[in-house]
Amino acid sequence: MAEGISTEGRSLESGKSRSGRPPDLSGNRNGPQVLVVGAGPVGLAAALDLARREIPVLVMDRRHEPAPGSRAIAISRRSLELFARLGVADRILASGIVWNGGRSFYRGRQISSFSIPEHADSQHPGLVNLQQPILEQYLTDACQGHPLIEMRWATTVQDAVTRDDSVDVRVASGHGSYIINIPWLIAADGARSTIRDALKLHFRGATYPNMFVIVDIRMKSDRPAERLCWFDPPAFPQRTVLLHKQPHDIWRLDYQVSAEICIEDAVRPENVIPLVRAHLEWIGERADWQTVWISTYRAHALTLDGYRHGRVLFAGDSAHLLPIFGVRGMNSGLVDAANLAWKLAHVIKGDAHHSLLDSYGVEQREAFEQHRAAAHLSTLFMTPGTAGSILVRNAVLELSFVDDRFKTLADPRYSAPVDYHHGRLVAAPGSKE
Repeated sequence: MAEGISTEGRSLESGKSRSGRPPDLSGNRNGPQVLVVGAGPVGLAAALDLARREIPVLVMDRRHEPAPGSRAIAISRRSLELFARLGVADRILASGIVWNGGRSFYRGRQISSFSIPEHADSQHPGLVNLQQPILEQYLTDACQGHPLIEMRWATTVQDAVTRDDSVDVRVASGHGSYIINIPWLIAADGARSTIRDALKLHFRGATYPNMFVIVDIRMKSDRPAERLCWFDPPAFPQRTVLLHKQPHDIWRLDYQVSAEICIEDAVRPENVIPLVRAHLEWIGERADWQTVWISTYRAHALTLDGYRHGRVLFAGDSAHLLPIFGVRGMNSGLVDAANLAWKLAHVIKGDAHHSLLDSYGVEQREAFEQHRAAAHLSTLFMTPGTAGSILVRNAVLELSFVDDRFKTLADPRYSAPVDYHHGRLVAAPGSKE
């Protein structure tokens, strides 16, 4: 389960600033003004957006190379628009898998199909599948090619202390431990954020009981690119299975497992491979295949109460976690980065008071709540956690065979533009502002 996904032969350690030596920030007004902790899609997008606005940025990540596996794969139209502004959309579209719909099945019978609406003025498709390591490499290449971005790999941020006008950050690398002082810090260091822990901040919200096993397999198939969902298939009774096509003959199969199962047992190849084989044979796939990556996922709807804490700003999974159903996780974090970058650039340049950054927190917290409400409905339907909820879900699925009004409940509620209602930059209804 360790073969890995292709990243076009590049290493994250390539390019400038790979040594991990302590950067000299003392008294350098032309040096980095923002430290971005975390070189995932959200952190890299924020760094690139800031640099394109003439703000010098330092990016740090504890990794030596991309993490394996597909992880976040579906890139929304809105994210493609943001990537086009950052200059990386063409590479994504050239190598990604475009899709715009899918089908759902209950006990082997199709109950519904859906398509993502197209708009006459849209310049991008509704959704593109691309493995996260490849997306990260494209963003890394763009960052390493920008003169205002310095990147430091194999560098761990251990602690952060906020001051009125800066942040002290303790860092460890192959050159030892050192402290840097930086005017602003963007925490994009994921669900297990070191920065969040350093500031003693905590998530609140809900964790759903059921878990999914995620399996990437390499298989040649002429099956079209679409999102396929099976409820209660033979190999997975009373459970849900999803299938997605990815580039390079990689297919991703997600299947639900009980909350009581041991994670170590859930990902053992001897337990996973027979189940995957049985399902593939049932849907008619006869080609040889091999396992590339196995992992697990549990749905969360968690958030910080605030995304700005003085000179520290949280974005992406360090700020909030959303269920994967409806492609809201990474895509909502990319909108965080876009909202934050232009405001922080204006503040650093002296064009706006730092209170402008408060609107970032208000707006993206509201975005989280809107995404959470839609994702909650999808998650309850996809992963019912009690005998009663399974009974209700299955009744709805049975009714979908005879009443079209129930069919749409089996379809995902995909990420949609957020309608902001609160914040200093939001005009009241009927206002002439």
